[in-house]
Amino acid sequence: RMPITLSRDDYGESNIKEDIPGKATFDLDFTNEENKPYYPWGGQGGGAPIRNRDGNVVTQIFGKLEGRESMDGELRRNRRRQEVFYNELKECERQQREKKEELDRYMKAPQAELAELLIAGRVGKPKRDDITGEVGQQHLSNSDVSKWKMNYQPVSVSEKKRYHDEL
Repeated sequence: RMPITLSRDDYGESNIKEDIPGKATFDLDFTNEENKPYYPWGGQGGGAPIRNRDGNVVTQIFGKLEGRESMDGELRRNRRRQEVFYNELKECERQQREKKEELDRYMKAPQAELAELLIAGRVGKPKRDDITGEVGQQHLSNSDVSKWKMNYQPVSVSEKKRYHDEL
């Protein structure tokens, strides 16, 4: 049976003591970070108590574990993100409220009466010929879209005349 060569001192630090016959005995100290041994089942904290540099058991570990030094920075960034998001929501809410108020003002505003529009001459007055005073053509041309939708097919003038004569 081989002797145990890896041991821990009272402070939880690992030490290797090798006693090889015919060779010098040497001790390896793993206090430096680069000399830390590999723990296949994890180091302290995997069910074992966490110890500080002095070897005392640490009981208050919330937010103080290794690798969590940037916790304060993360909290600040998260709070800042929340503030920005909250301000954006407030701005959207304000804009929606302004749009709703503007729409309400528009809907409640008095509309012009039809008689007033007719008197002003903006609507209801057909175009007339300046010399004779007769009502001119009020033809509005069909757009390409409406011609296509109504399946409009132009008829030649001669066919129109023949149809008129038959009636």
